[in-house]
Amino acid sequence: MSKEDVIIKGVTVKYKGSFDLSLLYKNLNEWLVREKYSDTIQEGEKKYAEKIKPDGKQIEILWETSRNLEAGYFKIVIGISFFLNGINEVEL
Repeated sequence: MSKEDVIIKGVTVKYKGSFDLSLLYKNLNEWLVREKYSDTIQEGEKKYAEKIKPDGKQIEILWETSRNLEAGYFKIVIGISFFLNGINEVEL
């Protein structure tokens, strides 16, 4: 019977300001692939929802990625959720 141990749960990062969402999305996915996790865009993107609101876009992205350790007895699963609110394109 398998056993699940949660190492980190409920970590939240809040940021208010300008950033490049597509660059964040791409770089985080590339890091996961480089570390031998499954490709989140190809296989692990469980949800991508975008809503247009009066104050900007609301975007919700859910990723699930995993990798087996060398011995084959353990599997690491990472769940990442993005919730972005009030996203607007700006020119810098």
